[in-house]
Amino acid sequence: MKLTKLELEDGSYERALQDPSFHNNNHKQIMLLLSHFDAKINLLMETILDNQALITAVIDLLSRSKLKGDKDVKNELKGMKRASNVIDDNIEQIKNMIEVEKNLKMGLFMQQKEMQQSKKKESKKDESHSHSYL
Repeated sequence: MKLTKLELEDGSYERALQDPSFHNNNHKQIMLLLSHFDAKINLLMETILDNQALITAVIDLLSRSKLKGDKDVKNELKGMKRASNVIDDNIEQIKNMIEVEKNLKMGLFMQQKEMQQSKKKESKKDESHSHSYL
């Protein structure tokens, strides 16, 4: 199973995680997916930092405002609440992506372990065949 760039971007990679042939046949795709996660995590972290800066600015505005019922202050409070919700969503996405990344890395580890075991079995077979000719 090969993944397209669109599937990587729209989250279809979850289907790939369910497919054992994906892990067995697509080492490059898994590495691409891991780099995609790193890029997306970095983007989410930038968004979090931007929203934290917005919240800090709003708090500063509110602390300087003498008119607590002022329309601009109310609008800024709404913006701060939205920014706070975006931060919470981004943190949740990062947690989910880290979990998927762990699963992918575990799949790679298991794949490499299986390959090593099969190589050992092949080398033992080769040794037994060479002894039978003696």
